[in-house]
Amino acid sequence: MLNQLSISELVAKLAGREVSARAATQACLDQIQRVDPQIRAFISYDAADALAQADAADQALAQGQTHAQKPLLGVPIGVKDVIAVKGQPLNCGSRILGDFVSPYDATVIEKLKAAGAVVLFPHMPPHLTIPLLVLYGFFFMASYPMTEAALMESVPDAVRGRVFGLFVMGGGVIGNLSHWMVGAKVKQLGAAAYSVNSYFPIYAVIALLMVVSLAGLLCLPAIQRREGPAAPRVEGEDTMPLLT
Repeated sequence: MLNQLSISELVAKLAGREVSARAATQACLDQIQRVDPQIRAFISYDAADALAQADAADQALAQGQTHAQKPLLGVPIGVKDVIAVKGQPLNCGSRILGDFVSPYDATVIEKLKAAGAVVLFPHMPPHLTIPLLVLYGFFFMASYPMTEAALMESVPDAVRGRVFGLFVMGGGVIGNLSHWMVGAKVKQLGAAAYSVNSYFPIYAVIALLMVVSLAGLLCLPAIQRREGPAAPRVEGEDTMPLLT
């Protein structure tokens, strides 16, 4: 199916005139109509405008324009509903903006159009998804500095730098590992990767880890009591440990 081709595969077929830009765009529109009632990936799309862009791309190819001049000529591109496209709705997944229509193209859209892309208009998922992601982001961003600050207060000055380094390194390793795990999970899902419901287990695990990290704050006062009060500093005393 044309909508399953990669960009390079579609460009090769368009350049060889094996398929038309209109056919490729229509295949994407047909797929949207077929599956969007279930996955709700588009809040709006202008089929007539997309096909008009595709016809213009076919005409340009017929007149000898090449993909060396416009690398994305005739390639349908989906645009997130937080990026302004002139004459198209821009709601950012929010009812606050209502029926706002963008009066201009964002820079990225200008560049896509200059490259010959056929622009479509997907959206951010509405209803409870966005509030839940905002809530998750708030607690995630709040838990990290709270945990870091409490951890730094609970360790002696002599090893604080090393503990901080390990904390940052461990956080970086976990963050990169999580990206790899999510990517592997998406590959494993296959066609189910297009369904929002498929990602609920991932969010559940992340939420559990977040709760565990916040619960760790309760243990830090016990660590501080075990360490005992810090020794008084003597003015002028070098508190940096010497490495031998």
